[in-house]
Amino acid sequence: GLPRRVRLAMTEGRNFDDLAMLQEVLERRLKHSDWPMPDIVFVDGGANQVHRAVKVLGEHNLHVPVVGLGKAGKHAASAYATDKLVIANSKKNGKELIIASKGLFQQVRNEAHRFAIQFQRRRERKHFIS
Repeated sequence: GLPRRVRLAMTEGRNFDDLAMLQEVLERRLKHSDWPMPDIVFVDGGANQVHRAVKVLGEHNLHVPVVGLGKAGKHAASAYATDKLVIANSKKNGKELIIASKGLFQQVRNEAHRFAIQFQRRRERKHFIS
């Protein structure tokens, strides 16, 4: 299961320690030496999440571009244009490609959110029924 610090963060209402959870997910992923190492890491969040990902990857001697997509405004469709890319460990031409692909990163983020919300709703219904 998840480490105690992550379980505690998840049970304390909406006060998730997202940086601890991000670190846990990355560390678990990097333990699978039989899986190919990523060429890029995309995180949902801004500078704090990107910096934590870079730190974890560096501890595993993995230096790949890390891209974060943070919301500068409210979580509404009108804030879509204000989403901010945060890029680390990338050369200039890589940054240009990432910036040009902002719409793709927004679609990936939105799909991940949709999937997570559906999962949470199914879990809550299941818990409510039982």
